[in-house]
Amino acid sequence: MEFAEGRGIPVRSYSRELVRETFALSERSTKQAIAQAIAKHVPVFERHVPPPRKPWTSEHARMGLFDSAALALTFFWRNSER
Repeated sequence: MEFAEGRGIPVRSYSRELVRETFALSERSTKQAIAQAIAKHVPVFERHVPPPRKPWTSEHARMGLFDSAALALTFFWRNSER
């Protein structure tokens, strides 16, 4: 963050809780549910939604794509309210 701010690049940070609250408006607070909600908003992601995770398996590699998309959508939805 300091690197970007030192160069005059605006920086925003959002907690995991804030991202979940953004999607909780439609009762979607798990990572899997958020990924499915994102796929509905961005149809190109539909075929990339990973299968639900079993408690004994690690997180699917594609979940990072949806984490990034959730952060981006949180930024746009929170800033459009202003």
